[in-house]
Amino acid sequence: MKPIDIENAILVALRRAQQGGDSQPLTIPALVKRLSTAKGEGPSWRQVANAVNRLERQGLIYIKAEEEVGEVMQPAYQLTPAGEPLAAQANLAAQSREVVYD
Repeated sequence: MKPIDIENAILVALRRAQQGGDSQPLTIPALVKRLSTAKGEGPSWRQVANAVNRLERQGLIYIKAEEEVGEVMQPAYQLTPAGEPLAAQANLAAQSREVVYD
C-alpha cells in the first residue's frame, strides 16, 4: 500500500469506529488489525504509526484517550472535525473503487 492509501484507510477506519454504537477511539495496534486481511496481509505497524503521525501533524486526528495494550499504555486516536469530511471523502472513494478497508 502507498502511504496515501494507508492514510485514507486509517481515516475510514476511525470514521467507522466513531459511527459505531460505542464510538471507541482506536490505538495503532487496533488500526493495524483493522487494515489487515484475514491472511495477515496489510501495512506493518511502523507504516501505520508513520501515517498516524502524519495525520496528527495535519490536524486530522487527535489523541482522545490512552488504552493499556499488554503492559504498555498506547494512545487512542479519533477524528477531528477537520478530519471528518476527508474521512467521508476517502470512504466514498474506496466504495467507488470497491476497496474495503475495514
